[in-house]
Amino acid sequence: MSQLKSVKSCSVPNCGRVYKCRGFCGGHYETWRKKNRDQIASTDPRWVNEDGTRMECFSSGCVEVVVTQGMCTKHYSQMHYASTRGSRVDLDKKRRPYKQPQRFCTFPECANPEFNPGVCAGHYYQLNRGEELRPLFQRFPCKANGCSKTYPIRKGSNGLCSNHRSFAKRFSLDAETVIAYYQNYVCGNPACVITKDLHMDHDHACCKGGGLKETSRSSCGSCVRGWLCRGCNFTLGHVKDSVPRLRGLITYLEESKNPDASK
Repeated sequence: MSQLKSVKSCSVPNCGRVYKCRGFCGGHYETWRKKNRDQIASTDPRWVNEDGTRMECFSSGCVEVVVTQGMCTKHYSQMHYASTRGSRVDLDKKRRPYKQPQRFCTFPECANPEFNPGVCAGHYYQLNRGEELRPLFQRFPCKANGCSKTYPIRKGSNGLCSNHRSFAKRFSLDAETVIAYYQNYVCGNPACVITKDLHMDHDHACCKGGGLKETSRSSCGSCVRGWLCRGCNFTLGHVKDSVPRLRGLITYLEESKNPDASK
C-alpha cells in the first residue's frame, strides 16, 4: 500500500490551504508579495547601483525605481499588455547596452521588422516565389466598369475584385467576358433603357433548377444571354421564357386597347 505524504499547510491561522512559498498558500503569498515588492526586487543585482540603491526605470522621463525587466510597475504592465495582445505601445525606452537593436526591412518605405537577412517576411516570400519585389498589400482598382473596389496582385485575381470574381465563377465566365459585359451595362430589352439594378439572364432550359450542384454555379456559361432589368427579368421568369405566350400577350394588349384611352 502506498503511504500518504504529509502536506504542509499555510502558516496563516485558520487558512488550511496547501503551502506554496515562504510559508504561505497561493492567495496569501500574492498578498505578501504585493506588500513586499521592493524587498523582492532589490535582490536582483542587475538593477542595483554601486551604492546599493536601485536604478530608475529605463523609460524616458520616468523616475520610478526598477521592479523587473528594467522597468517600473507601470511600464512593465504596458509592455506585457502589448506583447500579449498584439498592440503597439511606445514606451520610449532608453537604450540598453545588453539589448541588440531591432532591424527593419531594407525595401523602400517598408517599416516591417527583419525576418530574413535584409527583408521582412512579406518580401521574403515574394523572393521565395521568384517574384519581383513590390510594396506589400498593393491593390489596384477593379477593371469592371462602375466598380469602386480594388483587387490585390495575386494569382487568380485577373483584374477583378472579390465580388466580380464571385460573379464570374457563378456564371462560369472569364474575366474578359465579365469586363466586356460591364462596359455595356444596360438592359438587353430594346424598348427598355434602364441602367441600374440589372441582373444577368441565362437560359433556364439549359441549366434547369437554377444551379449546377456539382460545381455550385448558376450557369454553365454557354447559356448566358445578357443583362436584364428587374421588371424584364421577372417577366421572362413568370412566362418561363415562352415566346408564344409573350406574342399572345402582345396580341391581347393590341386587341383589348381602349380607343378612348388616347383622348
